[in-house]
Amino acid sequence: MSYDEISATIEAYNVRKLDNAQERANMDYNLASLIGLAVVSPKHMPRNVRDAYPGLFKKNEHKPQDWRAVKEQMSLYAKVHNRKIKGVGARDG
Repeated sequence: MSYDEISATIEAYNVRKLDNAQERANMDYNLASLIGLAVVSPKHMPRNVRDAYPGLFKKNEHKPQDWRAVKEQMSLYAKVHNRKIKGVGARDG
């Protein structure tokens, strides 16, 4: 590596380290606020982690599925798994 590449690598490492420290400080500050809120006014506490840290999670990340679709997926998985265990080839059906 040349001197310029080494300098760029060190600079990128320092920037990444600073970003991580700033992120940690923000999380610590938010946690301290939540602890204070829990002590002073527990009824105003966020209901879940998505409400407590709104910037970290996407909205509607988990959509509940229909139980029939889940049942069908599990049945297919079980068939494939059982065939692998029994040593039955794909053509043996």
